[in-house]
Amino acid sequence: QIFYVYRGQRLFSKDFEKLKQNINGFVSMNTFLSTTTQSSVALIYSGNGEGRPLFESVLFEIEIEQPYSTEPFTDICPVSFFKNEHEVLFTIGCIFRINSIYDLTSTIWIINLSLVTYNDKDVGDAELHINGDFIKAEKCFMDVQQIALATSPCNYHILVLFYESMALLQIEKNNYTIALELLSKVLDIALDYSFESNIIIRTYSNLGLVYRKILNFDRACENYELALNIITQSNTLPKL
Repeated sequence: QIFYVYRGQRLFSKDFEKLKQNINGFVSMNTFLSTTTQSSVALIYSGNGEGRPLFESVLFEIEIEQPYSTEPFTDICPVSFFKNEHEVLFTIGCIFRINSIYDLTSTIWIINLSLVTYNDKDVGDAELHINGDFIKAEKCFMDVQQIALATSPCNYHILVLFYESMALLQIEKNNYTIALELLSKVLDIALDYSFESNIIIRTYSNLGLVYRKILNFDRACENYELALNIITQSNTLPKL
């Protein structure tokens, strides 16, 4: 099951050239990434080539394969001030494969990306990886938590995005005990409120990762097996 989201923006020409030279490579984002399910909305923000030669007008077309995507994202339309923008928010540090770049018009480029999946074993070789600032990232995550808790009733999808993002940040900082606590909260919410299977698969996989890092291989295997069981029960298996 593949669906698409879009993001329009003016991109520095030098950054655009780096992307063109890295087809089939990977790029990661150092901030929350706001996208929309409506390409017509995204095109409003891309411009029409008026920033040349300093900027290029681009439309990011992002493919998401469920339930095999590994990065946290959520539909925030219910709590957005701009509901007609149909906004989907990706967490800090999401990694995308650069599939292709081609011209939509003489002034606008299409950059086709796909969110990384369990099959992207060479993702660690990303040349365009951008390291985030941990302090700034934590502040952003706290803002997301406040949005979720301030919503009535509580928006558990955004709360899960907060816990999951904070857990990934703690993994980067080698704070594995805190990461396990946060991932356990994600799993509790996902199971209690019957979240879609891709979130549960991703959480079991991340739990397996943390247990592997602390050399608890029995618990790591247990969580990986739970993730695999859900995958094998779905209609389509990931391509190997």
